[in-house]
Amino acid sequence: MRFRRDQKGILYKNNLWLGIAIGLCLPVIAYGILLTVVDFADDYLLPPDIFISAGFKDRTLSVFAICANLIPFHLYKKRYADDTMRGMVFPTVFFVGLWFWVYGRELVGF
Repeated sequence: MRFRRDQKGILYKNNLWLGIAIGLCLPVIAYGILLTVVDFADDYLLPPDIFISAGFKDRTLSVFAICANLIPFHLYKKRYADDTMRGMVFPTVFFVGLWFWVYGRELVGF
């Protein structure tokens, strides 16, 4: 099968399963990248004990990783890819619920 120039790649599809895959993979990859950058900065650039509490770094990086879904969500919104956006919402809500389950009790005081 020949590839035509007018065909778009898989990321241009409007598909629920594509949204679920992006919504699951992107926060995990973003968390790994953010953790690597912050650990490097912690070791070589920042003064020691810059973070307020022991869990502050993990909580904050987790929120930023979850918010990484906002970038492709906005791009798919501009392309009117409603099914892909709908698919990205499910893993994002799952990750937010997981975040509240892990860190919410600590923040609220239970």
